[in-house]
Amino acid sequence: MLRGAFNITFRRLVCPPEWIDNACSPCPLYAQCPYGQLFEPAPPPDADRLRLIADLPRPFVLKPPLAFTAPAPAAPPPSPPPQAAGHHNLLADRLRVRNAFAKHGTGDGGPMGHAATNPSPHPAEPERLRFGLVLIGRAVDQLAHFIVTLAELGRVGMGPHRVPFTIESVTTTAPGAEPESLYNPATHTFTTPQHLQNAGDFLTAHTAPAGHVSSTSPIEVPPSDATHPSRGTLAGSQGLPATPPQLTLRFLTPTLMRTGSGVDSAGRRIPAVEVRERPPFGVLIRRLRDRLSALCTFFGEAPWTGPESREQGILEPDFAEMGRLADGVRLVRSETTWHHRSRYSTRTGDTHEISGLTGTATYAFDTPAHRALLLPLLKCGELIHAGKHAVWGNGWVEVQP
Repeated sequence: MLRGAFNITFRRLVCPPEWIDNACSPCPLYAQCPYGQLFEPAPPPDADRLRLIADLPRPFVLKPPLAFTAPAPAAPPPSPPPQAAGHHNLLADRLRVRNAFAKHGTGDGGPMGHAATNPSPHPAEPERLRFGLVLIGRAVDQLAHFIVTLAELGRVGMGPHRVPFTIESVTTTAPGAEPESLYNPATHTFTTPQHLQNAGDFLTAHTAPAGHVSSTSPIEVPPSDATHPSRGTLAGSQGLPATPPQLTLRFLTPTLMRTGSGVDSAGRRIPAVEVRERPPFGVLIRRLRDRLSALCTFFGEAPWTGPESREQGILEPDFAEMGRLADGVRLVRSETTWHHRSRYSTRTGDTHEISGLTGTATYAFDTPAHRALLLPLLKCGELIHAGKHAVWGNGWVEVQP
């Protein structure tokens, strides 16, 4: 609901009234429009990389709260249906509104006209909602638009009864830096953060344990026949433990990944298959790899390249080899559950499924160096999310300590 309200309010603030009911791309202002570039991006006509991508990833992610605490109600609410998931799905259930805007009008006699009426003699205690917003690449330049949109959304209200809210604070943090306040609600002024995280902070900061084979640039996957020492190798070393190193991932929000699409020998299109249980490590790495590559290409300063690209003319890491290495990682334990979720689009009048799996999965690697090579991309994925509907907060995958 928050993502949909963001979309509608953001567009109303920046789109000319005479164009707001039309498609974005034909608009003569599309290339400079913050809404078009953030919410409906498309490869530029002169793109020389990934120009065939039909649906570009949006350069922002709304990260939902994983726990919800509210004042105790006057009367106990009805018991919710049992769920196999954890507490992190309570808020999603609380905010689920299906056909909300379609069922309620804006007239004085409709339900929304009575939203301000409180039958209780004592007004309810205000509740707080804390969520995260990740802006990626050029989207950071539109921080002011996001804050203004949120303030306007609070003024007009959100949800079927248009409940208003106020912004209490907007803060950001960066590794090794103190939290920064970006918004002053008293004066309605905002500032740009001084410390910004870069993908390189994740792609080069995580290395193998001391004493084991590592790489000076862990995510720079070498070709299968490469032996350049500075680019890493998966060969073993003396003193490696007999037990294969493991890594546990926690799927915090519903994660939907598809795999297997292609064209058969007869030229017929093979549809993708949804991963609903036992998530393969290779599929996850490919989804993160492709998402990060597209974000770097269309919203970053440059395509995804390594530190040796200038000296050796390398345009990008060996993505195919990265996928093959990930396919060699074994799933040893899976405790995931499929959750059905849906949302209603006020723009199209359709209901869309945004289901996915949650839970934990543990993987075993051949060597610590193998794990160290792919760990940086997983850590980067904690911010950018993986799979479908990542911009809604789905696909939040966390590396367990």
